Amino acid sequence: PESVRPQRKEFPNTRGGHRQLVKFLQRFKRPVRVGCEATGTYGLDVALGLHAAEGIEIAVLNPRRVKDFARARGHVQKSDPRDADLLREFVANMDFRPWQPPSSTALELRQITRRIMTLTAQRTAETNRRHAARATGTLAPVIEDSVRTVIEHLGEQIRLLEQTARQLVRQDPALERRYGLLTSVTGIGPRSALLLLGELAVLSDGFSARQWVSLAALFPRVERSGTSVYRRRGIGPAGNKYLRQALFMPALTAVRHCPPLREFHQRLVDRGFTPLQAVVAVMRRLLHIIHALFKTNAAFDVTRVGTRKIAPAA
Repeated sequence: PESVRPQRKEFPNTRGGHRQLVKFLQRFKRPVRVGCEATGTYGLDVALGLHAAEGIEIAVLNPRRVKDFARARGHVQKSDPRDADLLREFVANMDFRPWQPPSSTALELRQITRRIMTLTAQRTAETNRRHAARATGTLAPVIEDSVRTVIEHLGEQIRLLEQTARQLVRQDPALERRYGLLTSVTGIGPRSALLLLGELAVLSDGFSARQWVSLAALFPRVERSGTSVYRRRGIGPAGNKYLRQALFMPALTAVRHCPPLREFHQRLVDRGFTPLQAVVAVMRRLLHIIHALFKTNAAFDVTRVGTRKIAPAA
């Protein structure tokens, strides 16, 4: 309640710290509601620990909603104590939606697919280094052998992880159904479907398409002041980077092979958007399409992909 004086106490983000936090909250001898921002891996373990504890309800909050709430409340300072106070105010004043944790299979799938993306980035970096060294003609044979061995090892690890991820999906009817829906979309191949499913499977079924877009931070940042200042700042570094990475290649492929999305991309470019900005818009459109497929449990139908009017870029 607002009349209760807040108590501040810090706990390490470890298993031991999570147990201390649970004991601290349970000593109030009454139901406790906790709000925490969705911060990816660092917040997942504590959210799981609090959800499993008796007498504690937890809501995992969308950081963008919290930021908008802070702006509406006039919060301008940024510090850990102020952020904690802000989350307390949010939970006390906004609709509380208890968090439901994803299944253990979904959590394992996300760990595997994120590892695949990490190893893929490492393999790409090694391949680029070899290409650059070859271009100069100074690559020693022993170094080339070493780089080739690393690339082959990373490729084998990626292949094994993809096989494991695919087996997990086959064992879960709900995940297998969604995997089939993903692969029905023009531009989304088997590997991209796994990567996307790893990120989307852990999200609440109650999330809207707009919330998916917000979590991925696939919205343009715009600065506007009066009639003289109007600047686009891109999408920024916030949000789920893994989901954005998983969407990038499908968006590029869809622009080439899906006529409605190719037209959508071209219309944006014709109105002054850069090609990359237009690809980001296609990524956002793909998220909306995937959300609709999951909601209706219907395979992708290219004839139902529409385009909306697009404002010109400034």
